[in-house]
Amino acid sequence: MAESAVNDVLKNLNPGLNSGATDAPACKNCRYFSHFGGNSVCRRSPPSPSFPPVAATDWCGEFSLRQDLAVARHAKLVEKLDAIRADREEEMRLKPFNGYSAGAGDYYISGCRLIKTSNACPEQYDVFDDKTGVQIGYLRLRHGKFRADLRSAGGPTVYEADTIGDGSFEESERLPQLKNAVAAIKKELIASTKAAKKDWAKNWAAGVRGMIYG
Repeated sequence: MAESAVNDVLKNLNPGLNSGATDAPACKNCRYFSHFGGNSVCRRSPPSPSFPPVAATDWCGEFSLRQDLAVARHAKLVEKLDAIRADREEEMRLKPFNGYSAGAGDYYISGCRLIKTSNACPEQYDVFDDKTGVQIGYLRLRHGKFRADLRSAGGPTVYEADTIGDGSFEESERLPQLKNAVAAIKKELIASTKAAKKDWAKNWAAGVRGMIYG
């Protein structure tokens, strides 16, 4: 995914006056604009003694986008960002990794590669750190039970969940469950690394004391 694609979408969050966007700042697009009896007025403030007349193409610093236009803009942005995200996921899936020829069922999530090793009964993945290529987890779904083991199959289970699918995920639940599993694996790796460092420091200190005091 090109970074420019995201930037193009984000620019639409606040389109300029000359952007040509249908929701660009203009009185006709403002929530305070009112047109009746052939007259256009601004209802931003109470009349004193009447509401000030405005042109449809005028605008001011109090511009507030009409709700219907705001909803439509948000829907368009979500659609565009979802398309970019899907392209990014597809791009990462197709790249070869660690000696594997990446398949359509492989995923890239939070700096980890998920290599699918079985499609169903069970649906399972080996999880690799993308930078080091080291396996850090194993994911398995069978009989509606999904679990994540640390480092490899049979390692400590760090995440469990009941699923809609029995031998494989329903499409709607696959990515959320894989993300939860990867997050649990990474969290446990961080905790175990900290514990190992603490034990090493403790043993080192004990060794030093032994050399000094005998």
